[in-house]
Amino acid sequence: MQNPCRYRIHLFGYVDDLTVVVEADREWKRRWEEDEDTAQWTRTIISDLEAWVTCPHRRAEYFLTQFLSGQGSFNSYLCRIGKKESDVCDQCQESDTLEHVMFHCPQFADNKLRVETRIGIRITPTNLMVQMIRSKDNWDHIHNWIRKVMIAKEREGRRR
Repeated sequence: MQNPCRYRIHLFGYVDDLTVVVEADREWKRRWEEDEDTAQWTRTIISDLEAWVTCPHRRAEYFLTQFLSGQGSFNSYLCRIGKKESDVCDQCQESDTLEHVMFHCPQFADNKLRVETRIGIRITPTNLMVQMIRSKDNWDHIHNWIRKVMIAKEREGRRR
């Protein structure tokens, strides 16, 4: 009798065991957990990889991906890749990192306060993921906040 938990899938024109996919996923998660030198910002936001990956209302898009990677129209990132000479925020003279813009910069404080009022909790880098996966409403409010700020930063970058 065939094992009922053994499924077959189609990969690149041939049939292979789902075990291959499960093993690849397991290896990716192992590397995520063991490699402490890369993706520090992403690790701060996504504290529970399994909860993030299995969240039923999770959806990826351009601005969320930039948020999770810490890339975008932030002077610190642009300076690191040689597109700007200084990493200083144009508004408050702090280092213009994603964390600064989203969580500390007075220019975007009202945006953050609005979403915090809607979901009823102060958002920090360490609790953001938990709040997003808690409910679809939270996801939508936080995602819209991220999107608005990222779009504003992109427009600001084009004006320079």
